[in-house]
Amino acid sequence: MWCAHEGFSSKVEEAWSIPYVGEPMLQLCRKVKDLGTQLLDWDRTVFRSRREEVEIVRAQLDVLLQKPFDPSDRNSRFFHKKASHRRQKNKIKGLFNATGTWQESKVGIDGVVLDYFQSIFSSQPSDLEAQDVVLQTIEPRVSANMNARLLAPYELEEVRIALFQMHPSKAPGPDGLSPFFFQKYWDLVGQEVSNAVISMLTQAEIPPDLNFTFVTLIPKVKEVTNMSHLRPIALCNVIYKIASRVIANRLKSFLSDIVSPQQSAFVPNRLISDNTLVASELAHYMHKLQRGQEGFLALKLDISKAYDRLEWGFLQRIMLKMGFAEQWGLRICDGAPTISHLLFADDRWRSKLLSAAGREILIKVVAQALPLYTMNCYLLPLNLIQELHQLCAQFWWGSTDEKKAMHWRAWDELCKPKGMGGMGFRHLFAFNLAMLAKQGWRLIQSPDSLIGKLFKALYFPHGNFWEATLGSQPSYAWRSILQGRDILRAGIKRHIGNGFSTNIWLDPWLMDEDLRPYVTDRVTLVADLFISLGVWNSTLLSELFPANIVQKILSIPLSPRHHEDRWIWGGDKRGQFSVKSAYHVARIRILNDNSSTPNPSASLWRQLWTAPVPSSVKICAWKAASNILPTRSRLSERGIDLDTQ
Repeated sequence: MWCAHEGFSSKVEEAWSIPYVGEPMLQLCRKVKDLGTQLLDWDRTVFRSRREEVEIVRAQLDVLLQKPFDPSDRNSRFFHKKASHRRQKNKIKGLFNATGTWQESKVGIDGVVLDYFQSIFSSQPSDLEAQDVVLQTIEPRVSANMNARLLAPYELEEVRIALFQMHPSKAPGPDGLSPFFFQKYWDLVGQEVSNAVISMLTQAEIPPDLNFTFVTLIPKVKEVTNMSHLRPIALCNVIYKIASRVIANRLKSFLSDIVSPQQSAFVPNRLISDNTLVASELAHYMHKLQRGQEGFLALKLDISKAYDRLEWGFLQRIMLKMGFAEQWGLRICDGAPTISHLLFADDRWRSKLLSAAGREILIKVVAQALPLYTMNCYLLPLNLIQELHQLCAQFWWGSTDEKKAMHWRAWDELCKPKGMGGMGFRHLFAFNLAMLAKQGWRLIQSPDSLIGKLFKALYFPHGNFWEATLGSQPSYAWRSILQGRDILRAGIKRHIGNGFSTNIWLDPWLMDEDLRPYVTDRVTLVADLFISLGVWNSTLLSELFPANIVQKILSIPLSPRHHEDRWIWGGDKRGQFSVKSAYHVARIRILNDNSSTPNPSASLWRQLWTAPVPSSVKICAWKAASNILPTRSRLSERGIDLDTQ
């Protein structure tokens, strides 16, 4: 609302032009604080009438909520019920403190919250001997070259990149400014923000105001009685986030060399599902082990507090032992961060959306997202997928426990894209195969990863992923990944470099062509089809293949440089695999709905779904265009005669 006002930009420029003295970061903090104050004063003046209207409507709403409602009015009953539920949900009735005493008063609840965070953020006595034992097992991993790059002078461009990596509408911290403000007015504020961030990182000092944080508490259970039932989300100031991201961006390029391969999360090019698959293989091995003198034991340890209860002193010793220079990072600040505000967020998805548009959102965002983590590693049984589809269909068409609604279209039809007359719901079997294809893509792209080495040793020690079979007593995870291999094969291809690692007859290097009918012993590798590096042997090609295939091969651009052949994904311009494009391949195969073929109704559907009308109106129009409105004639076709009802 502010940015849309014609006078906002000039107000920002006026406020930002006021000079300040002191260190660059202190100047910036004061400027941001005073800017916020001036903008609030400007808001009270410019938008005064609108705020008065809001207050009037709010007062009327409070009056309505206090009135008794007419039980015959379903809308009033529904609204009253949901409004009451929301108020109750937002309210913390009480909390148990550290000694188990129930606290209901505001002072008592505030004390429980503050004591809890004070305990988390306060240092505890450490066992230095135990730390020494741990440190003895750590080998230095940070090289002198890495430290040189980490300690290089910070540049203005690093600060700009860090800011624009943030989503513009991320929640602001205590200063009230979101990333959108700094991105929109970067030409005005960029120089001062960059200088302040670089100054702070260079001098390794954080002004106290910059470290103030909002803490939002998200409930993890229905009835909150303990602080452990709430998930704290820290909302930091954007300037603090920029500085942190600048550091993280520098460290990111070295993480795979520094962090153990057993740690699969939070490291670029590693997936948290890797360890799920590794654990699955280990459990499968132990389950089928029936003989031998050596036994194995699996322990599941809960280390959920590993990140929020880490001692700074221990972390510093770990970093030094790993080889990080003492100057790297920021100076560890004394004491706990100040908690300036506590916010409570309710679970908004508890409220059921009853309109067709609401049901569409709920199915796509919630119902079809619940099994995704399992589908990432395992193939769901078909009967389970069918049951999930049936539940989603019943919800979509409005069925309840008391009343069964008529299903006007098969679920497979609803899973077609909106541009083909469907609703764009996910077909879970096709999506499952696409996610498993991603695991196959990872095995061929990252053969040196922990999961890549494990699967190769177990299932294709003397071959490659494409030639691998189920083998003897395979795990269900491996069975599942092989189910997604055909989807991967349908969209993957070899990008030709020097041609030395691509088999002409076996590897998919020429899209939509099967070269096996022309197999010969004269050539084996694509490199055999070159006169020299980067130059096709057109004479040889004409001897081996028909003219149309020769033309297709000659159209492949080659580089005179000695590049290795590599795998690329044909469904992406950059050659990068995506579950979205793999799902497109899987859906076409399963539903036989090739969206690449001309669709005479495509223009109609595009106009319908892009029309500037409410979603509920669009869905009603979709039903009408699909001839599935419950009209007299359509009901008659279903055996329902309204004249006899």
